[in-house]
Amino acid sequence: MVSDQPCTAAVPFAMGVVQSTNELRVENSAGNTPPCTIVATGFWPDHSIKWCNVKWVAERDENGGAEAFSLNSAGQMLAVRNGKSVVVEDSPESMRISTNDFDYVFYRGQNKFFPDVCQGDVKLISADDVSIDFQSNGEHQLHSTSLKLVSHGPASATVQVDAEISLPSERHLKVTFKFEIISSWLKVVVQIHNPHRAQHPGALWELGDAGSICFSEFALRINRLQNQRVCWQIEHDRASEPATDNTVLFQASSGGQHWDSPTHIDAQGEIPNVFKGYRVESDGATVSSGDRASPQVWIESEGQSASAFGFTCRQYWQNFPKCIEIYERYLKLGLFPQQHGGEFELQGGERKCHEIVFSFDAKAASLQWVDTPAAISAPAEYIAATGAIRYADGQSNNYTAYDQVISAAHDAAAGFLAKREQIDEYGWRNFGDIFADHETLYHEADDIFVSHYNNQYDPIYGFARQYLLSADPRWQELLIDLAKHVMDIDIYRTTEDRAEYNHGLFWHTDHYKRAYACSHRTYSRNHYPDDWAGDMGGGPGSEHCYTSGLLLYYQMTGDTDARDAVLGLTSWIRYYYEGTGTVLEASKRLATDDRRTAVAICRGQNVFRYKYGFDRGVGNYIRALLDSYEATLQRDYIEQAETVIQGTFGSSDDIAARELDDIEGTWYYTVFLQEVIRYLDLKRTLNELDVDFVYARDALLHYAHWMAKNEQPYLDQPDRLEYPNDTWIAQDIRKANVLYAAYRYATSERTELLSRARFFRDYVVAALSRSETKYFARIQIIMLQNHGPSSLMDHEAEPYPGLDTLRIERQPDTTCFFTPASFVKHLLGGWGRALVAFNPRNEVKWLRVRRG
Repeated sequence: MVSDQPCTAAVPFAMGVVQSTNELRVENSAGNTPPCTIVATGFWPDHSIKWCNVKWVAERDENGGAEAFSLNSAGQMLAVRNGKSVVVEDSPESMRISTNDFDYVFYRGQNKFFPDVCQGDVKLISADDVSIDFQSNGEHQLHSTSLKLVSHGPASATVQVDAEISLPSERHLKVTFKFEIISSWLKVVVQIHNPHRAQHPGALWELGDAGSICFSEFALRINRLQNQRVCWQIEHDRASEPATDNTVLFQASSGGQHWDSPTHIDAQGEIPNVFKGYRVESDGATVSSGDRASPQVWIESEGQSASAFGFTCRQYWQNFPKCIEIYERYLKLGLFPQQHGGEFELQGGERKCHEIVFSFDAKAASLQWVDTPAAISAPAEYIAATGAIRYADGQSNNYTAYDQVISAAHDAAAGFLAKREQIDEYGWRNFGDIFADHETLYHEADDIFVSHYNNQYDPIYGFARQYLLSADPRWQELLIDLAKHVMDIDIYRTTEDRAEYNHGLFWHTDHYKRAYACSHRTYSRNHYPDDWAGDMGGGPGSEHCYTSGLLLYYQMTGDTDARDAVLGLTSWIRYYYEGTGTVLEASKRLATDDRRTAVAICRGQNVFRYKYGFDRGVGNYIRALLDSYEATLQRDYIEQAETVIQGTFGSSDDIAARELDDIEGTWYYTVFLQEVIRYLDLKRTLNELDVDFVYARDALLHYAHWMAKNEQPYLDQPDRLEYPNDTWIAQDIRKANVLYAAYRYATSERTELLSRARFFRDYVVAALSRSETKYFARIQIIMLQNHGPSSLMDHEAEPYPGLDTLRIERQPDTTCFFTPASFVKHLLGGWGRALVAFNPRNEVKWLRVRRG
């Protein structure tokens, strides 16, 4: 039950239940239907709705209490019986969005990015009175480029204004304003993006790169009328008070115990945070101070007891530095404030979004809900029953011991929220990411060891899954913060670099090393000795591609940036494995990989004929393809996944030649098998038990039976491990999940598969329950990513329907190794495709991006 705020909820449906959002309505406790915007964010293969995002406004009932709501299937479009819908009027000059009492007017072609906001005949804010203050070295100019309606429903509308800040040397910053209008609230997401590539000399991606754009201020300025006065509430638990002119509230750091942590070093290796927490200065003198400000500002008209409008910046202190300046003629919200004293560096391909919420309701008492929005979720039993979350059908018989292990994620001293405080994982570039505390395992000093996690093993997915199955708002908080960070900071948002880098995801900080000035880009020159002569650094890599969490985040929130990120990551990893198709690239491959393969064949060595590696990178590739299929229902993604699977392994493979006893070099084959299982699950949903399904199923069972007979816990073989620690225990849960899935896909020789699945599950849960390092981020996240199947293993189950008529075929005539003839055919095929696609422009581009 919530009140006096916009509400949003994610609701899934079983396949075939709901065909259109017109069938749905929100009802309050009085049986009324308030205006609600319902957007389908996911579809089943039969095109029925899988996920929808619901938005409406909760208001207090007649007795001052909060309303209760339910989402019902109406069977037909129903008239709104309480309030009126949002109306959009578009013209060549402007776009008007009208709600119950307010009009928002956006202008085209006048270089205005903010709307006029009117209540009847009263203009609360004029577009002419809102501007951007931007300061950098050299001349610059802000100009709008486009205005478009992104979405529109009965309760809300979203408008996007694109702009650019032109800079010297033909460079520019992209600035995007997304305005979401819902009743008397206006949410503004200000996105600043450096679209240019990093130069990454020597394959190092540190701060100070020549591709970065530096500036000293980016602020939102709002002009004041003469009869207006300002009140503010600086912290949530403080009373509102008048704000005098010539007053500045500056949040210089997080205000935490480690506010001056090396997490915040700049390109020069200096920590620019000037003091702990925030200070309020009036006429240059400090009048108050504190640790963590979450200010709400209200602009009131003289002679009126109610506010004309107010605003707050979401997660103000968490995304420091921030500043609010109040002067006689104007207010200024410093998103990147000049009071910081130095330059802000936006790296090549990096962006940052800031969220500001305005309230134009004179009766509104608080905007505190902006930082702590209501957590609204459908019941876990219902969500599990829809099938929208894989392996959630055993939720009612949950494997309690497994859940006790992951409950450490919320430990007050070592859980994910506590980790933020340990290295001060705050500030505009860091907030939302996870401290990779497992990398401190071999660090013996007492100083702060900074290492960033960058979404390895998809904690976004793990957090989302747990929130949906528990409704615990702590999971929602972690989910939202991390998803926003990944989309802003960890993804390389450019088209100017190599195809195998553009829109890729940066790795976590290199193992057991400090981040130094590499920030969230993996490698630092400090990781190498001065006389180092080998390769350094890297960049986005295929073994670090995670899309499922972002897809689920989109389905839950309707944030199309997340959907676009999934498709962008898929495009990137596709280029990584398939290449650009240029002749120059084919020549490079001939001189390296193909030459080595030819030499091995000539020496009589066995070389697998498969195009793709039997590893987690290829598994990530398959997952990205299947996630993109779910986001678009475009069939070519499935077809490409089938090509990859059949180009990686088969049921006639010589498994001994895989050398799977080399744990360090091959352990991640289980990740690949898990994605084959994801493919098989999808094919069953599509009711396509065809030849491609049989190929993948047979190959899976071939390897699963080998695993059941040969695999042992990793830590039983410590001499084969470089770092024999408890992360290896967590990785063993993958074996349990693969074996259980194989048990469900097998129609014979099933007993050992289930027995070994239970063995590995019980081993992992028991060992981690005793582990002193079970709180480490990587261990927790592996367990979160692999949550679900363990709750099903205690019960015997029949094979999946339809499998009893499928035969296991070993493909005896197909060798898994190259022959000289098949290798020559492979070479000619690659060169033929490159020659057919030859385009001089593509050849020049391929060469140019590699020359920087």
